Amino acid sequence: MSQLKKIVITGGFPGERASVLRQLQAAFTQRGYSVLILPDGASALLSGGITPQTCGVEIYGEQLLRLQLETEKIFCAAATGIQNKKCLLLCGRGAMDGAADLPEWLFTGILQHMGCHMLELRDEYDAVFHLPASDSRWIAAWTGHPHLRMIRSAPGGLKDCVQSLLTELSFFLGDPEPLELERKYLIEYPDIAWLDNQVACRSVSLVQTYLKAGDGEERRVRRRSDGGGCLCYETVKRTLSGFKRVETERRISEEEYQRLLKEADPDSRTISKTRYYLAYADQYFELDIYPFWQDKAIVELECSDEHTEAVFPKELKVIREVTYDADYKNAALARLQKP
Repeated sequence: MSQLKKIVITGGFPGERASVLRQLQAAFTQRGYSVLILPDGASALLSGGITPQTCGVEIYGEQLLRLQLETEKIFCAAATGIQNKKCLLLCGRGAMDGAADLPEWLFTGILQHMGCHMLELRDEYDAVFHLPASDSRWIAAWTGHPHLRMIRSAPGGLKDCVQSLLTELSFFLGDPEPLELERKYLIEYPDIAWLDNQVACRSVSLVQTYLKAGDGEERRVRRRSDGGGCLCYETVKRTLSGFKRVETERRISEEEYQRLLKEADPDSRTISKTRYYLAYADQYFELDIYPFWQDKAIVELECSDEHTEAVFPKELKVIREVTYDADYKNAALARLQKP
């Protein structure tokens, strides 16, 4: 049975996205993947005469979202019959693109009417890659996803853009190895009001528990929530260097989450924090606010190479980089909180 990864390629221009999807399909097929491309639901509706003008913006927006979700279900169900474990579903549009197309109040109303929650809808995808040359609304629509990457404009145009996307997507898929490259910075306690007022900034609540693990290994379970939706994950990490780690992560059910909690490391305490996701200057920052710190916070930037340097907004005051300081790892902070 395949281990399907559902990937969104958003932003850019519609004609470009179609070309990009075909090039990605060809490239990853050569690498031994089975690659599916989700049909463009908007084109199907518009070509059939269902438009915002003919049936109204609200009805059109809701039916487009329903078509998107149902088509994804069909493709995911079909993928279960693929014997190749390396399987990709490439989506030239994802459910959250509706948040860029419609006023926020209207999109929120559609979700409520459909009984959907934004966190669960957004995080259903394994990763989101944003192409350049599009409105910032598309970045804002996906901000809050744990794996959002922004592809920068390149001198060579679309050809270089596709190459950058291939590199980033390969890195995310762990092809050839599931690495995690992160830079971590200690900053002064940020202005929360400023963060809340940024269009491309979203927050979630995280509860993280470390589990018993072997030497050189770190296991944890995490619950993500934002006041309504809730998702759970198990993550296993193995350190190769202070900057480079092998990481595997999987979505788990609430029942499995509760079961794994019974394997909690007795030397660590469950740690809670608020995480702000901030898109800035083609970068995607994760800013963690801990209840036991009133004067500082941690910012992380996930990188695809070891030479990436962060460019911070002036509102975030960096104290120093702590990438190689073990005292600022979450596992160490969890131990610090033991009574």
